[in-house]
Amino acid sequence: MTDWSQDPERLERNILRAIAEHFEPRDLLPMVERLARIAPAGSPPWAFAHCKLAELLLDTHPWRAATVARLVTRELPENDVAWGQLGLALTVLGHYRSAARAYRQALALAPEDPWYAHNLGHLLDVPLNSPLEAVYWLRIAFRTEPHVEIAASLAQALGHIGRAKEGLRVLRRGLRGESGSAEHQALEAWLVERAPSAPRRGRPGP
Repeated sequence: MTDWSQDPERLERNILRAIAEHFEPRDLLPMVERLARIAPAGSPPWAFAHCKLAELLLDTHPWRAATVARLVTRELPENDVAWGQLGLALTVLGHYRSAARAYRQALALAPEDPWYAHNLGHLLDVPLNSPLEAVYWLRIAFRTEPHVEIAASLAQALGHIGRAKEGLRVLRRGLRGESGSAEHQALEAWLVERAPSAPRRGRPGP
């Protein structure tokens, strides 16, 4: 009888099933670490395991997450997911310029992914103080995926380059009539202050 724990493809399927069933990260981690050990280097299960491992380690062990993701980029430089995970880990570690380079590489491989463009744009706007270039990437992201977080990042970058009124329109479009989180409300108030001629939006009642 085949031991499923020694079969990389079967173990990968079990992990995917566990992810679909919303297993806790602490329960997924041993399975993913085992797949990373037994899968042949460079194989699809190996790449999947290492990228997932980097994701699971990001919050608690960002340095290890970066090391795992970098291993994949060296073995499989065409893997955009690994470059994206490397960008995330380097951002958490505060290595912003290196993170931006990783996101640029991810975008070169997957230019249609809005989150790579968003993460690069947010880095350029805030820690790297290049809001004009940030607006370029954030517009690309927002056209593809008008998610509220992408809208907020674009709105903030527009405010930084003196286009607060446009930023306010973008933010309100992303909010779709909702009040949003406390951070979104603070951003909206900041944009209104920088664009005093903009109409103020009424707050919903209790």
